Amino acid sequence: MHRINSAVIAFCLLLLTHQSITSAEPDTAASKLESVLASQSNDIKARYQYRHPKETLLFFELKPGMTVVEALPGEGWYSKILVPYLGQDGHLVGVDYAMDMWPKFNWANKEFIEERQSWPASWPAEVNDWKITNSSKVSAYTFKTLPKE
Repeated sequence: MHRINSAVIAFCLLLLTHQSITSAEPDTAASKLESVLASQSNDIKARYQYRHPKETLLFFELKPGMTVVEALPGEGWYSKILVPYLGQDGHLVGVDYAMDMWPKFNWANKEFIEERQSWPASWPAEVNDWKITNSSKVSAYTFKTLPKE
């Protein structure tokens, strides 16, 4: 099975901050990030040395309560960090390739492409199945169906 290389998404995170959000104070956000990172599974933590999630999220100035668009979230490595970090006032939007892109990948067989058709509906349900407490709202689109606002 082919997977989208995480380097491709190595930060195609697009930030969409609502004007009405008063983001958390820096110290509060940093301590929440530390807590979220510490609570992750060992499988997630094993990749910290390569992905540097703390440094990455601080660099992009992500804060709880923001709306964040994650391009090509794949199996959700960053999503599993973002959902609890953004918290109940936040929103994580997953965005995948437009459906007409998949046939252009020589490895994307018919079954894979059919599975991708349901991704905008199935991905938020999958994220909800993670049972993360105080999680952000989650929605999903393709690059072609992403609303302008």
